[in-house]
Amino acid sequence: MVESKIEALDLSNSEISDSMNKLTRMTCGEGLYYYFLEKDKVEAKDISNEDAILFITPYYYDYSAKNEGNTDVVKKNENGIDYLDVSEEDLTKKVKQYFGKDYKFEHKTYDNGPATFEYDKDKKQYKVIINGFGCTGPINTSIGAITRAYHDNNKLVVTYRVLFGEDILDNPKDIYYSKYYKDFNKKEEISKDNLVFINYPYYQNLLVADSDYLKNFSYGSEYEFIFEKQDNEFVFASSKLKK
Repeated sequence: MVESKIEALDLSNSEISDSMNKLTRMTCGEGLYYYFLEKDKVEAKDISNEDAILFITPYYYDYSAKNEGNTDVVKKNENGIDYLDVSEEDLTKKVKQYFGKDYKFEHKTYDNGPATFEYDKDKKQYKVIINGFGCTGPINTSIGAITRAYHDNNKLVVTYRVLFGEDILDNPKDIYYSKYYKDFNKKEEISKDNLVFINYPYYQNLLVADSDYLKNFSYGSEYEFIFEKQDNEFVFASSKLKK
């Protein structure tokens, strides 16, 4: 049995942000980590290929934007729409950078709204057409914060605390949501008397990263995200609702 070697991390460590940023699907309404917040537990092997494509789409969206105007990289089809040529091998590598070398991925065409991954079986190549952000699910009204992170041998463990809001206010003066809940299903309401609201331009809500901000999340749910180091970078292994 391998003895745990715990190393606490500063929350500004780029390993944390780089790893957690992989868990944002390119969908306009979901927001950060929604896919994981609605489930008590998620393991990498359980993520569908269709969802895996949604998770890696932001990478290709950014890559296309950075190479705009470079016709060797960003090409146009017969309808004048931009696309990228991505080999089957490169797409496989990208998926496994997110979900690990043991993740099973089927090569076929994926059309998920935000992007179309058009597969050419003979050429073993994808034509990736970025359509933009698409709305594929309910609006995410969670507000969260990473409150702890540490290395445990070859693992990166991240604690994410979250509150779930209800009823976005059109003209908020001191709050953004009319109600806040501890749980995703919004059964356990949190008294606003327990929360510290901070005047802040535009939102004037909880989204201010200071000690008062973090205090609010002690009333919320706690999720644990685990990443495993493979080939010198962290890949998603699992997440779970702890309390």
